[in-house]
Amino acid sequence: MDSRTYASSTFAANDQINLALIGSGILGIYDTTSALRVPGVNLVAVCDLYTGRLDRAKELWGDDIFVTRDYREILDRKDVDAVIVATPDHWHKKISIAAMNSGKAVYCEKPMVQNFDEGRDIIKTRKETGKVMQVGSQGMSSLGNEKAKQLYEDGAIGQIVMLDMFNDRYSAEGAWQYPIPPDANPDTVDFDTFLGRAPKVPYELVRFFRWRNYRDYGTGFAMTLYDYPETKTHTSFNAAFRVNLTRSKLGMKPEGYSMIVFTEENQKKIRAAYDQNFPGERSSDLNIGETIYEAPDDNKGSHYDHLYNFFQGKPVKWNPESMNLIQ
Repeated sequence: MDSRTYASSTFAANDQINLALIGSGILGIYDTTSALRVPGVNLVAVCDLYTGRLDRAKELWGDDIFVTRDYREILDRKDVDAVIVATPDHWHKKISIAAMNSGKAVYCEKPMVQNFDEGRDIIKTRKETGKVMQVGSQGMSSLGNEKAKQLYEDGAIGQIVMLDMFNDRYSAEGAWQYPIPPDANPDTVDFDTFLGRAPKVPYELVRFFRWRNYRDYGTGFAMTLYDYPETKTHTSFNAAFRVNLTRSKLGMKPEGYSMIVFTEENQKKIRAAYDQNFPGERSSDLNIGETIYEAPDDNKGSHYDHLYNFFQGKPVKWNPESMNLIQ
């Protein structure tokens, strides 16, 4: 069956897109890993405020990459064509604008801004510089979302009468309680720079490594109610968005998702500490049957497709009929 098609080209060294990562945390690493699967993309530099993540970057991508704790050194480099901005949310606006003004294309992780009114300045800068900027909402490139849209338009789902979206964060990782590495201290963590324009507070590792729990640096949870009026494409309907947090002792040990940012040595130490604090933890799955639309074997995922789209500067074409129905 048909699947997504990608340009098949070979790239000389001078034709490659030189990429830099600013903010080598969880999403920064996943984004960069996906970006490097796109033909013609080469990583040259990484920036982070915790030196352990810079050590991890060299473990993942080689000792030859340039590393720094000052993002301005990244933007000053003439060999950097594009940057991934995967910092805490309150830094997105400043770094994205500075990157475009320095001539770089920008892939900024979601959300584009921490506060709504910050978006105008980013849009203004993009128009003035003409530089490519894309927000890392990879769901926009999701094959699964496109399939759901097709099923709705074909009438297979029926009319929308209610939308109920929930995010069950029933684990420590889901609730953003990420591990704090054993080598984190005032020498290895630049806490003052991390604060940026946020209120000044005393040095605190929890704020640095679990910043998503604080509105000073992140955007919090989406818990809202909407009433959508009737339009030409749908009837009127209600929508609810909610988030549920963990209330049990299951899922307290970190998994590969959050551990990916730490060096192999620190991962061993962190796992040993959690094994001591949470012995005998278990989890189980209840299989009650389901209908699954499975992506083709050669589908590379929404992270890859979204970054491929960023580097190509044009939308990816695909055929939603390629998704296989499994009963």
